[in-house]
Amino acid sequence: MKPEEDIKYDSDFIIDIIPNYVQGRRRGYTGEGTSLIANEVFEEMQKALEKQIPKKPERLNAFKAIGKCGGCERVISTRTASVYCQYCGNKVDWGNDDE
Repeated sequence: MKPEEDIKYDSDFIIDIIPNYVQGRRRGYTGEGTSLIANEVFEEMQKALEKQIPKKPERLNAFKAIGKCGGCERVISTRTASVYCQYCGNKVDWGNDDE
């Protein structure tokens, strides 16, 4: 799954679940099941947001075009992961190391 699809899946999941959770709370459902759903939704939201924080890769060559992803530690390049890691979907910051 591509990072954009992963984020889209997460947001679709959240959009589907939250109204059901809110409606259930309004009807007085306070059981363990609704709490588990809410916790799962908020954990997914947190994961999706954390992936949007750019992480600098650990550079592996003199040309600075290859590095290890700051999210999953897999080897990525500026060619295949110019904005997002193709493995974990984390945003990648290839900016200057001098900053």
